[in-house]
Amino acid sequence: MAWDQVRGLMSVGASSLGTMAATVTIARGAASAFARLSHRQAEARAGRAAFGLDRPHARVYRHDSVHSLYAQSPLLHPDNLSALGTLGGYDYLRAARAGSVMVEDTAVGPLDGDLYLIGAPTSEGLSRAVFGYFPDSEGPDSLSIDNPPLELPFRWVLSLSSVDPTHTAARFVAGKGRVERVNCRIAGPEGPFVPDVGDDGFLTSDYLLVTRLRNYLSTRLDRYVTSVAGLHGTGTRAIELLLRDTTALRRLGRALPGPDASYQALFRVSDISHVPGGTRARSIDFVTAVPLPVTDEDWQDAHDRAMANLKRAYDAGPDL
Repeated sequence: MAWDQVRGLMSVGASSLGTMAATVTIARGAASAFARLSHRQAEARAGRAAFGLDRPHARVYRHDSVHSLYAQSPLLHPDNLSALGTLGGYDYLRAARAGSVMVEDTAVGPLDGDLYLIGAPTSEGLSRAVFGYFPDSEGPDSLSIDNPPLELPFRWVLSLSSVDPTHTAARFVAGKGRVERVNCRIAGPEGPFVPDVGDDGFLTSDYLLVTRLRNYLSTRLDRYVTSVAGLHGTGTRAIELLLRDTTALRRLGRALPGPDASYQALFRVSDISHVPGGTRARSIDFVTAVPLPVTDEDWQDAHDRAMANLKRAYDAGPDL
């Protein structure tokens, strides 16, 4: 695969006309799930503009490439797959109605388009290069920050040297049953932000961190990378709640200087239901948002660092 391309689960071609459905390529592993995609999920589009989903540029959606439970499996994490359906479902259904969906072994799109990264760097490999996370010596899922392209106000704390590995949170994942993961945290202004756990060890709250930046893997200044990541899959999946919650979206919009702003936004999800078919949150609340005024000089430095990170990650293993 060429250096100017990136693999994903779904890619959407550029469209110059807002009324024309762009061609959608979807990876075979995600095709059956998209065939069952509910119109209710795909029509969750009140917040499309805040995530750049109404832009005509080509875009690629990615997740799970390095998840310890799914990296070597033909299955996809159901929480991340749900988030993919929420973000990309509208484009998919438009393309399906127009007969312009292609199913391939993998979806390949331009690295210099709009990128949507679903899941934290522990599961989504390209996020490691974008945000500067690399494996450390503390364990298989332990990541430390190294050469971050930008110093961001919020960051995932994912190294087992910085969290207590005995502090875990349990939840249900469809097809996996009860799953326990280390309860990591997000560092940031007025933080840290740590998910709550009940007396039974099950998750009672989670956090969703949304990061939208100019795509500094691209040579074009008008492309963006958007990361949607919970500390657990429950938070990631809650992007569906966010795109339907007009109160949270209004509060996000008031915190930003304009529709093309780069930003980080933090949301808390709660009222969590645990059933064997999967753990889901039923409530989402806006916590805070920080605009990121990235200058051309910042972008160039971030580009150089991110490309160095990308080469380092590819050299370590091709399954980024």
